[in-house]
Amino acid sequence: MTRMNIDIDEEALAELMELLETDDRDKAVNLAVQATAVRVRLAKPAQRELAELFASGALDLEALEQPWRQRHSSRTPAHSTDSTESLP
Repeated sequence: MTRMNIDIDEEALAELMELLETDDRDKAVNLAVQATAVRVRLAKPAQRELAELFASGALDLEALEQPWRQRHSSRTPAHSTDSTESLP
């Protein structure tokens, strides 16, 4: 364990301690650091894979958006208005 003198957002720490149901500040901070390390470790491979797919051209973001645009652009509004009508 390393002892450090750091500034911590008191409100965020209080919320974290409430969520963790603890009144031990050190325990709350250590659990937050450990949980963040796990999240980053698990996310890194997915981020790397997405970057590789995008760089290789295998991930085409425009193609992914296209079906959505086609579905939503073909909808007609429930109340159509004449194009000559002015808006209030």
